[in-house]
Amino acid sequence: MNWVILSDISVWIFIHLFISYSCVKLGTIPFERDYWLYRERSWEKNGRLYEKLGVKRWKQWAPDASGLFKGGFHKKSLRNMTEEHLRVFLLETKRAELAHWLPIPFAFLFFLWNEIVVGWAMVIYALCLNMPLIIIQRYNRIRLSRILHKQK
Repeated sequence: MNWVILSDISVWIFIHLFISYSCVKLGTIPFERDYWLYRERSWEKNGRLYEKLGVKRWKQWAPDASGLFKGGFHKKSLRNMTEEHLRVFLLETKRAELAHWLPIPFAFLFFLWNEIVVGWAMVIYALCLNMPLIIIQRYNRIRLSRILHKQK
């Protein structure tokens, strides 16, 4: 196997694991505020945009890597409807969303040692891998926020 391909694979594994581990180690405090990144946008149309994209059909196939690190929160299903669980779940959607935004800019590092076409392939890879997972987190957060608001 070519050393460049081996380097690309190794660097991606490191980026994904480092970012995931770092986001878990941040704790929940950075996710308790409603920062601009996590705010619902009018163009999301209360989650209907994501439903039009078919998120309900394909989100079940998305991996949940929360079990990789101690302290990970499983987001595959809603385990109970208590206010505390819903609040924690909502915070975890923010953590997961951040963990999927952060690898995208790192894709541009691959231009340093790859040909331009491979560099762009890495950017496309980062977008194709992370955008569906960001969509799932945003969709779930909109739904969880609605449920929490109704409970209050």
